[in-house]
Amino acid sequence: MYVGLSVSRINVVQSSSAPAQLAVSFGDNHKTQRDLEPYDADVLSFLPKKRDELLAQGMLDWDFWRVGLFEFLRNEHGEVEAFWWQWDEYDYAGLWVKDVEGMTEAQRKAVTEKHGRFRKDGKA
Repeated sequence: MYVGLSVSRINVVQSSSAPAQLAVSFGDNHKTQRDLEPYDADVLSFLPKKRDELLAQGMLDWDFWRVGLFEFLRNEHGEVEAFWWQWDEYDYAGLWVKDVEGMTEAQRKAVTEKHGRFRKDGKA
């Protein structure tokens, strides 16, 4: 699970349609589950590839392509600790911190302080 803006949750889980693949679900709503596919190094995408998928997933008004990308960040040991997600064309990408079992609020805060809450440099 990843926490962003201190309250919202995004879950990255094993895909139910492809066992060797990851999927994303928003909050705890399993109906929002979408498979994640490689896009670039440490970047995964949940953008639909076909018009029918776009309509079925209710993503018709998602005309900003970066909304479907998660750019993962690794710590000094190579472990994923967070990701950037820019959900709106006119806003900055927000940081979503990995919330592992037993992780303290201070540890989550340290990751946020390391990367910043929002990415303002505009780099992909």
